[in-house]
Amino acid sequence: MKMLFPENYHDSPRNLIMNTGYAEFRDPKTGQGFYPRFHVYLENHPQGFVVDIHLDQKQPSYGGGSHMHSGEYVGPAVKEELMRIAKHITGGSMK
Repeated sequence: MKMLFPENYHDSPRNLIMNTGYAEFRDPKTGQGFYPRFHVYLENHPQGFVVDIHLDQKQPSYGGGSHMHSGEYVGPAVKEELMRIAKHITGGSMK
């Protein structure tokens, strides 16, 4: 699920998302006990930035070094978390 934030905010997209409680995760080999979890990606956009979010319920169950997973990209939990992020970033002024 994606949402565009088309305004100029007081901070960078990275800092804004970290202020909502997210942190960078760089070592997937230590993933024991890290599920379920939301993944948030930031994308540059000509009018601002996009927050792209999905929910991983469990660690991938296949091998071969693949980085793909089966995440939930829509649904109530994803929408609720995206709305929480948007409210935090916009200071509650959702349009």
